Amino acid sequence: MNTALRACPILALVVLVAVAETRAQKDTVAYPREGDRVPAFTVRTLDGGSVSSVDRGKNILLVNFWATWCPPCREEIPLIEKEIWQKHRNARFTMVAISREEKEEVVRGFQRKTGFTFPVACDTTREIFRKFAGSGIPRSYVIDEKGKIVFASVGYTPEEFARMKNVITRELARLGGRAP
Repeated sequence: MNTALRACPILALVVLVAVAETRAQKDTVAYPREGDRVPAFTVRTLDGGSVSSVDRGKNILLVNFWATWCPPCREEIPLIEKEIWQKHRNARFTMVAISREEKEEVVRGFQRKTGFTFPVACDTTREIFRKFAGSGIPRSYVIDEKGKIVFASVGYTPEEFARMKNVITRELARLGGRAP
């Protein structure tokens, strides 16, 4: 009997870990994947413009979901500014960084403090984010000129960031855009 009692807490722990692992996997899986059509959305940027996944001309589109409180997002943002936005902003390239569940004044303050210049929008209710995922940021999508997702990632690693840069460069070269 004593052995059975000791086994119950271990079994309970195993079940809890399995449930937590299953939830974590569900939360980090993107709803649209590479090869899928991008969900339709239009978002107003903080500078008064707008970015649409549907009506955006014939440009490559980078959509990045992030938050000011997210450490991996804070690590990725200066790289997006320097290695993607500054490099491709005059090519056939559009991007928007959509802050998840944050007020405009918080995002504006963070943008002023960090100095990034790429287009930013706020999704205070997760209306747009829910079309892409349940949780997990940073999250990036590169969409080709036909609306197909050609790159999707969750989280930040130098390897995934390099892969994203390569996909953007490849897609711009394919379109005849400036892709150094």
